Amino acid sequence: MTHPASSGSGPLGASPPGPPEPEEVRRAGPLLIAGSLAVVACVLLLGILANAVREQETFWIDTVGNTFMHGFASPAMDAVMGTATFIGRNVVLLALTTGIAIVLVARRRHREALFLGVVVIGSMLLNSALKLVFQRPRPVLPWATVPADYSFPSGHAMNSMAFALGVGVIAWHLLGPRRGAVVLCAAVTVSALIGLSRIYLGFHYVTDVVAGFATAVVWVAIVIWAFRAAARRRGNSRT
Repeated sequence: MTHPASSGSGPLGASPPGPPEPEEVRRAGPLLIAGSLAVVACVLLLGILANAVREQETFWIDTVGNTFMHGFASPAMDAVMGTATFIGRNVVLLALTTGIAIVLVARRRHREALFLGVVVIGSMLLNSALKLVFQRPRPVLPWATVPADYSFPSGHAMNSMAFALGVGVIAWHLLGPRRGAVVLCAAVTVSALIGLSRIYLGFHYVTDVVAGFATAVVWVAIVIWAFRAAARRRGNSRT
């Protein structure tokens, strides 16, 4: 059996020469369809939320989301959510990204290391730009002391989801679908907890977090497409 990392047909690799085998089409078809639908759904959702924020519309879920989450407040929950929000800080994500990239480079996986760096650093830069574009004020809540910057989209949610998807894609590419799916699910679960922590602590509205997740999905899809397109061009130039 060919190892997924050496086949060149993973999510970051160029497609192998010749038409795909029927078995490959059968396995990849549902996944590609589901992934494409997810990206399209995220684009539509992001468009709706961005337009509403620009028009200063209020979503009902934002009016009740923070209070609902704060209803679960306890010392234990404070500790869990505080830890989750700490993991989602840029400095932590950058440290994790750097550590993984070093391991990948040591194993001569330069392409995967570059991919993760582009995904995470690009997400952080894009998030900063989007916040300046929309300039949505953060929630004003009696139990929260929020930073003096903008709220939409949530940087913790967006950057942690971009990191999670990037790590999941690399694991899928190097370890195969089964183990890659386990890594992806675990990473996305942690990212979801980070997003919830931002609502619980009163730092973001629900729609800030949802928009952050949606933007991360779209961003990672763009980076995957760019890497695959570059791989195809290199493959064509060698033939």
